[in-house]
Amino acid sequence: LKSAAMTKFEASMATLEPSRDPVIIARGSQTFAKLCAPCHRADAGGLVGPNLCDDYWIHGPKFSDNLATIWNGVPAKGMVTWKNSLKPAEVYDVGSYIYTLRGTHPVNPKPPENTVPVQTGPSQFE
Repeated sequence: LKSAAMTKFEASMATLEPSRDPVIIARGSQTFAKLCAPCHRADAGGLVGPNLCDDYWIHGPKFSDNLATIWNGVPAKGMVTWKNSLKPAEVYDVGSYIYTLRGTHPVNPKPPENTVPVQTGPSQFE
C-alpha cells in the first residue's frame, strides 16, 4: 500500500521546482554520492547510467521528469525504483542536486544519449 506521503508526492511532482536551498542541495549531493555515483560517476558525467550534465535527458528535460525518473526508476535499463527505499524528501533533495549539475563540464563525459550511434544490425552490403 502507498503511504499518504508517497501519494501526495506523486501528485505534486509536476508542479515542484528544484530547490536552491544549500542545505537541501548538500543533502542531495550526499545521497547522490552514495546511491547514484556508482552508475552516473561522482561528477555525474555518466558511466553505466547516462551523463546528467549535458542538455539531453533521456526521460525529459523538466525537473518533474527528473523526479519521476528517480521515483519510478528505469527497471528496463537497470535503474532502481527509488520510491521503494527513499523518502519523498530524499528524492526531492537528490533531484534538486542533480538539477544543479546541468550545464557543468565533467572531464571525459559520456556523450549525450541522443548522439550515440544506434545499433541497426547488419546491412544488405555486409
